[in-house]
Amino acid sequence: MIQNDECSTATVTPVNPTIACDQTASGSLVGATASPQSNTCGGTDDDDIWFQFTATSTQHLISLTNIIGSTTDLYHVLYTGSCGNLTQLYCSDANDSTASNLTIGQVYYIRVYSYTSITGQTSTFNVCIGT
Repeated sequence: MIQNDECSTATVTPVNPTIACDQTASGSLVGATASPQSNTCGGTDDDDIWFQFTATSTQHLISLTNIIGSTTDLYHVLYTGSCGNLTQLYCSDANDSTASNLTIGQVYYIRVYSYTSITGQTSTFNVCIGT
């Protein structure tokens, strides 16, 4: 099993002080499995992995960069709350999204998965949180 295959083991992702992606967290869908948390977004979340960040601003840019592998069509979902009680804030099929109305100091969770339902995806990428 990969380290961040479930919300409870989400990879802590650094928050950059600007929109420059000087610091990122790496991700891989190789071996990822479905998580039990609810999801009303498109795509098939059968290969999701998790990231978390602590808001340093009321607005952050979330970017998936350097995507390579079997598919480059990734989805990401932003949640607030705790892993046992998440509230979905939004979905994004685009590789960049703007998270607004955030609470400074609060932890947010990002679920990333491939859009396709074909198993065995080999996609790797970086997650950047910009300010």
